[in-house]
Amino acid sequence: MLSYHYTPLLDSQAVKGIDITSRPWDLNDRIKSYAQPDSIMLDIGCGSAKKLLAFTNDFLKIIGLEPNDLMYTQAQKNIKSISNIFLIAGYAQQLPFKSESFDLVTEMLAPHDNAEVFRVLKPKGHAILEKTGEEDKKWLIDFFGQDRFYFKDCADRTKNFYIQDAKNIFSKVQFEEGSWKTVYTYDELIVLLEQAPIVKNFNKINDADILARIKKDYCKNGKVILTQQRYLLTVEK
Repeated sequence: MLSYHYTPLLDSQAVKGIDITSRPWDLNDRIKSYAQPDSIMLDIGCGSAKKLLAFTNDFLKIIGLEPNDLMYTQAQKNIKSISNIFLIAGYAQQLPFKSESFDLVTEMLAPHDNAEVFRVLKPKGHAILEKTGEEDKKWLIDFFGQDRFYFKDCADRTKNFYIQDAKNIFSKVQFEEGSWKTVYTYDELIVLLEQAPIVKNFNKINDADILARIKKDYCKNGKVILTQQRYLLTVEK
């Protein structure tokens, strides 16, 4: 399993910030719209599994797949009193499930493999796949340089890539994109950079000069505003 650094701060309000414009869609509502009393859902890259708690009354069974051992341990604690959420350690590139096992597969800002998603979906099953857009937190990433962008190796995964890759395998593909603005205090921005996979090897001491420029150019009244961008693919087998 992976051991990407995880602390409970990753689930904190400091990392989430405060949205000051509306999000383009309510992901929970989208997911619930595909629920039936006998539906089985798989979430790829479930993290600490907190996000799955919102669906316990909508699905018969929910499986969370997580490759990171620290997050997996935290997820076990978060779902210990929930009877219909189950955790499996594993990777998106080789899903440890039989073919045609799930009515719905979800992936929220985690890696996925379309061929594997297709394989484990039941006939006419659906997947909801949310990805970070190319303009997400762009000015912040540019300050540190593309070489330090955590997902630099995925830079070729543009909007057109996601659309075409899905169309190559699924019978129906719906694509949406949207953005919104989130405000952080300067201290929350540092927590975000320390906790979230945005900038490689971030260190507030070593990166003090960059942080000083950010504070000078983008921090107004002790706060900074980041643009969040997402792509949303809803597909059918």
